[in-house]
Amino acid sequence: MIFAVGAGGPALALGGSESDIVRLAADHPALISFILLILASLMVLAWMLWRRGRRLRESNVQIEKVLADRERMASKLPVGLYKLVDPGNEDVFRVDSMSDRALELLGVARPAVMADAYAAFANLHPDDRERVVQRNEQARREVVPFRVEARFRVEGRQRWLRIESWPVRFDGKVEWSGCIIDVTDRHEAESRFQALFEQSPLAIMLHDAETGEVLDANRAAWESYGLDSLAALKKRELWAAPPYSAAEALALIRAAAEGRVQRFEWCSINVHGQPFWELVSLMPVVIEGRLRVFSTAIDITELRASQQRFRAIFEQSPVAVLVQDAVSGEVLDANEQAWLSYGFSCLQDFKTAAAAGRLSVERDGQTGPQKLREAVAKGGDRLEWPSRHADGHMLWFDVTLTPIDLEGRRCCLSVCLDVTQQREVARRLRESEARFRRILQDIDGVAVQGYRLDGSVSYWNRASEALYGYSEQEALAGNLLDLIIPPEMRAEVSANLQSVAEGGEIPNGELELLRKDGSRVPVYSSHTVLKSTSDEPELFCVDIDLSERKAHEQALDRLANYDNLTGLPNRRLMGELIEQMMARTRRNGGTFALCYLDLDDFKPINDCHGHDVGDQVLVAISRRLRRLVRGSDLVARLGGDEFVVVLDGIGDGPELDRRLGFLLEGVARPIRVDRLQLQVHGSIGVTLFPQDSGDPDALLRHADQAMYRAKAQGRNQYSLFDIELAANVQRRRERLLAIEHGLDQAQFRLHYQPKIDLARGRVVGFEGLVRWHRPDGEVLAPMAFLPDLDRSDLERRFGETMIRQALDQATAWFTSGLAVTVSVNISGPHLLSEGFVEVLAELLERHPDCPPDRLALEIVESAAVNDLERAVSVLKQIRELGVQVSLDDFGTGYSSLSHLRSLPVDEVKIDQSFVRDMLDDINDRNIVQSVISLAEAFSLRVVAEGVETAEHAEALQQLGCTLVQGYAFARPMPVAEVADWLDRQSSSTSS
Repeated sequence: MIFAVGAGGPALALGGSESDIVRLAADHPALISFILLILASLMVLAWMLWRRGRRLRESNVQIEKVLADRERMASKLPVGLYKLVDPGNEDVFRVDSMSDRALELLGVARPAVMADAYAAFANLHPDDRERVVQRNEQARREVVPFRVEARFRVEGRQRWLRIESWPVRFDGKVEWSGCIIDVTDRHEAESRFQALFEQSPLAIMLHDAETGEVLDANRAAWESYGLDSLAALKKRELWAAPPYSAAEALALIRAAAEGRVQRFEWCSINVHGQPFWELVSLMPVVIEGRLRVFSTAIDITELRASQQRFRAIFEQSPVAVLVQDAVSGEVLDANEQAWLSYGFSCLQDFKTAAAAGRLSVERDGQTGPQKLREAVAKGGDRLEWPSRHADGHMLWFDVTLTPIDLEGRRCCLSVCLDVTQQREVARRLRESEARFRRILQDIDGVAVQGYRLDGSVSYWNRASEALYGYSEQEALAGNLLDLIIPPEMRAEVSANLQSVAEGGEIPNGELELLRKDGSRVPVYSSHTVLKSTSDEPELFCVDIDLSERKAHEQALDRLANYDNLTGLPNRRLMGELIEQMMARTRRNGGTFALCYLDLDDFKPINDCHGHDVGDQVLVAISRRLRRLVRGSDLVARLGGDEFVVVLDGIGDGPELDRRLGFLLEGVARPIRVDRLQLQVHGSIGVTLFPQDSGDPDALLRHADQAMYRAKAQGRNQYSLFDIELAANVQRRRERLLAIEHGLDQAQFRLHYQPKIDLARGRVVGFEGLVRWHRPDGEVLAPMAFLPDLDRSDLERRFGETMIRQALDQATAWFTSGLAVTVSVNISGPHLLSEGFVEVLAELLERHPDCPPDRLALEIVESAAVNDLERAVSVLKQIRELGVQVSLDDFGTGYSSLSHLRSLPVDEVKIDQSFVRDMLDDINDRNIVQSVISLAEAFSLRVVAEGVETAEHAEALQQLGCTLVQGYAFARPMPVAEVADWLDRQSSSTSS
């Protein structure tokens, strides 16, 4: 290659000789410098390029190492990492990279994902797919972070994954870096917590820490307030019943948020206005960065009531009751009788003296606390123990020690009966016996008598005069057997005297002897045989009057066996009495019903009006229950508002139904206390013995279970435990409830069957026959429901409803020009019930457009005969109102001339059973003929029922009966069909 040095200048070949170069350098020094500069620059450039290449190579090595480290770290992380590229002009993302952990969590293979980014959703749960895809497309479209939690099914197991990615714009594209986290454990934990939250029997609520607002609550919470949904609970403010307020509730919640309140008792009020007590625990929690307060509540209403009842018994007990620490003997609590027995005016003084040891007395080397610990160690004890009165004198108590636990503290309940007086009596008795031979004077309060072996009296002191009523002169002139020995004991006493004569002894003991006035006195009699001056043995008796002690024992027995408030047997005595009834029932046969009665509305009375009013209500209920039962029955009080009634010799299901109905009605009658008129209702659980053959506790438990079922049915209900009888009675009760509902819904309607006058060929009346139109379209005949109404509470209402319908229809027909009589059947018990005539008169007054004689009441003969005198009186009053009376089904009951003559009726109806077979059976024909003759003799109309053919009608007309009804003319029909039937009859008659 040749370079041109300059114009016209010499040319130099680079490959010239050394001398040429030297010469050139000498001739052109600037050129040489330039060339050298260029060469130097090229060398520097080459060095810089070499150095940069080395750095690039080193950087690539570092980058590859970092990438490799990142891949290794990513593979070890529990979080899956990935990067996507959105080119912006394609329909789908492109996966740039995805860690092995991400592939494992998604359950997909790398090739599939690298080929199609949406292959990552291959195992997505179908129910979550649409939501995830929509969020993904939205994030891509708006270039915003993408976050979602969804279910994936991988290797047969469902897992929850949290997928997040963040967009970065780069070189016209959007790169998405993201992570995948397995949150299955959290979801499962949340599900378990939610299940526990919802199913917990505790009332749980989540509150706003500042406002107290209910943010969430479980079913138990809103049901405890009587609400049917969480939404209803959220709408209400914090509920509190006096003495608390909503403001106090909010203050407690705020205090809990600061960690200052944990557990307390609280009185709330439900939607019905009824207060109830809860044990509430509050705990602050942070949820999604916000401070909240969790509350859990346990209903302790019954517990508090039980505590109050126990406290009342504790305070009102006539014996001293103490609660002491089981180790130290410290008096923790005592009733009034306790500190009064020791001579103190207040509990604190008593506790101070006890703590100082001023009341304690050692016995047999043991202190009171030592004896207390010994008794607790062996599970309780009963003993006599001395103590010291406040004034220093000695007291003796019969003490019953029972270990108890109070709030985790081992204690002892001490029930102390003051026996100081009894011990003093015993001491005197022993002293008297010791010095009996030296009796020189009367002993005050101790009756001393001397008897010879023939029973004659040799000594009689003033105490004996006071005890038995005989003066000394009267006694000395009399005989032991005649003076104070009851007739039933005289033979035994004579034998004892004979035994003394033979060197024997008479045992000491308690006796019941006679006073002069004939009354009896309990005494403790001690006997000593002494030799008189004549060397004859004499029997000396020292008698101590036990009247006070017996009265005290009887009081204790009553306290132990009878309810202090109502005087009814308590649970203990009730158990013994039930055992006796069970034995008698096994021996004699029969059945008794044990009824567990719980008052439904009693607690609000106590809460609103106080326990004094509540006690008066309980006394009133107990008196009513005693009046409602027979002498052989039992009424007892278990405590609180719970009673037990045992109905002895109970009969069939209807009888049980009636008697339980009487109990419920008696309980539900209003009670007047001072100026208050109060009302409670009862729920009764019943079990029958011997069908239920358990012991008294089992019977009571079964009846209690049945009572709770009765409560579940609503107040004023009862439920039977006995399966078979319960099923029958319960079915009848359910049918009666269905009938009552049917009456409320006007489902019982009269169908009308015409009465035909054959002689005149016209309709003279209609008989209303009831039918039950069920909601399902079924129409039931009377025999499907009338038997259940027999003697039930609904019988009267049902009959009045039928009379009202009959009057409504008779009025409608009469005002439209159809002058016919409408008859309706009335049951015997309804007819003879109190006030029947008055109600009938009132119904007639409400139908002034209907003449009374357009109504006829049909009664069966047997109903009138059961109480003939009352039936005659009622029927006369009915006829005086203008209403006609028809004797239905004549010939099937107690038919007699006297009945027909006595009963004031207008019409006799021949039963269809005779009419149906009269064409074939001469006996039935003769009966029909006889009834027709009897009716003519007494100037009564006679109607034949069950006329099914024209032949029957013709035969009846020949016998003189022209009024008939039956299928030969028409079946009973709804009132809407009567007009059409009349038109058809009119048309057929005219043609």
